[in-house]
Amino acid sequence: RNMAWGEGLSGRLKDPIALQLQTAHYFWRTPALRPPVLVIWIASFGGALHAPVTTFFYLEVGATETDIGVIGFTATIGSLLLGPVYGWLVDRHRAHTAVCLSCAACAGGCLIRGLATSVRQLFVGAAVLGLGAGSLWTAVLAYLVVNSPADMRSSVVSGFLVQVTALRILGKSLYPAWDYCLLHLLNWSHLLTRYRIHMSICTAFCLWGVWALLSARK
Repeated sequence: RNMAWGEGLSGRLKDPIALQLQTAHYFWRTPALRPPVLVIWIASFGGALHAPVTTFFYLEVGATETDIGVIGFTATIGSLLLGPVYGWLVDRHRAHTAVCLSCAACAGGCLIRGLATSVRQLFVGAAVLGLGAGSLWTAVLAYLVVNSPADMRSSVVSGFLVQVTALRILGKSLYPAWDYCLLHLLNWSHLLTRYRIHMSICTAFCLWGVWALLSARK
């Protein structure tokens, strides 16, 4: 009975997994979709690398619990206010302009935040992030849906969400290995220095995204 249940579960999982693989392959083999999808894959993974230490970094810099809440609100309110602007850019200029601006805001905000030595600078970093970082995923998803056949749009949405979630989980799970390398291989024993590296590393991923999109337009 247990064996039959296991075989049934395997069969039920096989079709969704195959669908996700087909969707990822569709994103990759479609030239118009590949650049923004690559950016979102890279950004989802790179941005998750610092997720486990973000709150601890804020506390090390001197933020209080209230400050941390307001910093998060600052980034979120910017994304809410500018979301329609990014939607308009996707409609008028494809995804490249919107995603480039969003990646640039993400890179700048992460760098400012990672180098911050005061709570005020953390707020500045959050404000820069609010200029577009939070709109990156929405802009790419909207572009994918608009530029996909109508009968594939549900698969595109589910595939996008599954892929982004999986990459975020992967990025978070690699934090111990990444921190181990900084501590034992590169000999950076100072905790705050390692936190700064963790918080700033996604800048490199976002700058790569800007470069990839600009190269794709040539």
